[in-house]
Amino acid sequence: MAMDITGYINKTIEIDVGGKKLKFSELTLLDYAQFQVWAQDKRKAENVIRRKQLIEMAKSIGDIDPMELLKYVDRPMTEDEIDESMGTFEGMGYLVYKSLSHFYPEITLEEAQAISTITLVTELVKSDLFPEDKESKNPLAGGRKRGKVKQSK
Repeated sequence: MAMDITGYINKTIEIDVGGKKLKFSELTLLDYAQFQVWAQDKRKAENVIRRKQLIEMAKSIGDIDPMELLKYVDRPMTEDEIDESMGTFEGMGYLVYKSLSHFYPEITLEEAQAISTITLVTELVKSDLFPEDKESKNPLAGGRKRGKVKQSK
């Protein structure tokens, strides 16, 4: 028998964005898992370009085995790299997108990134909806690391 979770509501906050009140949801574990997939897919796309550049560079130098260099490019992202990608402008925009998509399923990533500002992200971090790394000036960098994610009350 499946558990009925229809009445469950994540922690939410309403924030005025450009004169319009928008409702943001606490990020779920699924949101973080989807962020991880998004970050890894983004890295794979960037690596296609890096691979070509490394092969060209190795050919021009002559005595470097391109396959040796490629093993440093062709590797999965580490947890630290995924955490760091949360603190990029694109990463913050993706998390804003996931937060908004709970209430506005029609919103696109591009639309969410277009309204994302440092002020908005800072407000979401202060509200405990987003992770925070107290050791970094970047509000989201490393926010998923154990002991650094603020717990909801």
